[in-house]
Amino acid sequence: MSKNSLSLVVIVLAAAFAFGACGKDDASAGKDQSGTKRTEPAVDASQNAAVHYHKVFELMKFDAKTHPAAGPVPLLMMMGWEEHGTPELEEVLDEDREAFAEFEKALKLERCDFTFGTPQFLYRNGDSARTKKIWSLTCLNLVKARYDEFKGRGLDAVEGCLNQLKFMEHVAQGRTFIDKVTALSLEERTFNTLRGMLKNDTLDKAARTRLISGLENLEKNRYPLSEIMEGEREYYLFIVDTVARKIAEDLTPGTAEADQAATFREKLIAGGRHAADHYYGLVSKAYASRSDEDWNAVAEEAKSMREGGREFRSTVRSTDDLLNYTRNELKNKGVESAAATARQILGLYTSDAKGMLMTYEKLIRTMKDCKREAGGK
Repeated sequence: MSKNSLSLVVIVLAAAFAFGACGKDDASAGKDQSGTKRTEPAVDASQNAAVHYHKVFELMKFDAKTHPAAGPVPLLMMMGWEEHGTPELEEVLDEDREAFAEFEKALKLERCDFTFGTPQFLYRNGDSARTKKIWSLTCLNLVKARYDEFKGRGLDAVEGCLNQLKFMEHVAQGRTFIDKVTALSLEERTFNTLRGMLKNDTLDKAARTRLISGLENLEKNRYPLSEIMEGEREYYLFIVDTVARKIAEDLTPGTAEADQAATFREKLIAGGRHAADHYYGLVSKAYASRSDEDWNAVAEEAKSMREGGREFRSTVRSTDDLLNYTRNELKNKGVESAAATARQILGLYTSDAKGMLMTYEKLIRTMKDCKREAGGK
């Protein structure tokens, strides 16, 4: 696994565990105060794959972090059941038959919205409990695929991996950065599993033909890289908007303190939009040009935001911390601190844009390599 890929897994599966949810936002409005769309139109429950995924998570007995049989799973996914399969993992597959049946129902649907139309005010790395469940289900799917391969059911093994990729397509429908990062990192795990099968030469012609067809369809419907940074930008603006609206939540209307908070709120939102337009404008330019000069400009801006907010980054460890810090900035420095606070928040939420580009492009190459190794073009 590459350094960039590993860093994505760390972002998704380690840092996410440390931070959780902090309340919910009002879903009645279509846009936030900054004019940024906060969520996609709600998906009808009968057409929402997330309904079934939540049932899968409830039914699933396997936990990739805590289950006693989980130890050999990472190596098993890459190298196969023959070398790393155990009787205990075979029992896991049997115990989770109900979860697999519910998973099949989710795959029949095209839309997936884990928020059910209600944006949530989350820390940068999203809903840690859901992220862990997604990782555990991924492990379960790929263990089953390797077991099918071991038993000579090559077509079932390929279908299991393609189903896992469909699952990642559903996850990637989320509008936040973390949804796309989760999908990217776990897709690579799936491609590595498929390439392991091809290396073992255990897939017959029918299985290879199905794999080529599935990968061609995935390539054709691939979401563009721009959606990843767009999701990060939207999520940052949502955070700024949420903080801005909560800043005066407990203040008495008409008081000097409330009026000051209202002014600060407006300046915070405006500062957030200005910071986002500037930074993501630099990112967009660098993506288009691929020049070192433009990437250096992105890196310098990110470094500047983070250095300017050193105290902020050491203080803020939860959404409550973020609100309290912002309120203290207003109290101690006044309304003119709003723009600097918005910039500090952006510094906390930005990713490694160049690293993301390299990881995305590497994943595309891996997918094409997998297709070619299966006998495709």
